[in-house]
Amino acid sequence: MDGMWVPILAIISITIGLMVYFYFKAKSKADIQETIRQSLDKGVEITPELIERLSATTSPKILDLRRGIVLVGLGIACILAGWIGGNFQEGAAIGMFPLMLGIGFLTVWTINKYD
Repeated sequence: MDGMWVPILAIISITIGLMVYFYFKAKSKADIQETIRQSLDKGVEITPELIERLSATTSPKILDLRRGIVLVGLGIACILAGWIGGNFQEGAAIGMFPLMLGIGFLTVWTINKYD
């Protein structure tokens, strides 16, 4: 029965994490639209550059690098946790997926020519 709780809690944790991420992303977009709406009500001229600055996210190059580093770190952490816990094969099996995704993001970051 104890071994059954691990995947259940993992799924619940991932679900809660995704819900929080999408909630704050939607809240951020709503705040940007509210700012634009208030500016229009006050008669401030809205230029395309202002809208672009308000809705600007982090550049794709930095996002690829950040995601790559985090995923490589997560993969290595899973492998090390399995090794320390005496279950190296299980840790390696779990850690390979984020490790390979991270290497993929770092490869894309290296290859792509960003503006």
